[in-house]
Amino acid sequence: QIPSHIDAIQAAAGAPIAWILVTHTHPDHSPAARQLAKETGAQLLGQSAPGGRHQDQTFKPDRILEDGDSLHTDEFLLTALHTPGHASNHLCYLHGEQRLLFTGDHVINGSTVVIDPPDGSMADYLDSLDTLSAACGSDAIRFILPAHGHVMGAAADTIARLKAHRL
Repeated sequence: QIPSHIDAIQAAAGAPIAWILVTHTHPDHSPAARQLAKETGAQLLGQSAPGGRHQDQTFKPDRILEDGDSLHTDEFLLTALHTPGHASNHLCYLHGEQRLLFTGDHVINGSTVVIDPPDGSMADYLDSLDTLSAACGSDAIRFILPAHGHVMGAAADTIARLKAHRL
């Protein structure tokens, strides 16, 4: 929760912020969301924090998103994909028109994520990679936009390599 970071987000938006989408409730992802929502009047979206260590128990979404839930505007449609593995409450977001996949920590650039039981599950992680692979089928996704690292192209190949590495 760095005030200058919250200010930078508002400045970069260049327009009113309607929604704040949270991928999961690890402490490097959700703690500033409530403050940003308070300052902007935006609706806070995601899944509640599970019990256990390394979770932001202060995160309380205004709306809980489930797998397949969509957010519509005149400009775009975003679809939430429940992708447990790194965290049981992890969500990725698919922007179909622009062929973009926002992967939070499920797929990151330059490394693979920590799977920390009991909340993290390797079996769930591998199943969720299959979910993303299906969403990326035949180049339906141009770019993966991770929470950590640079934008990645060749989405289907990237996910396939990641799954092969994990197996």
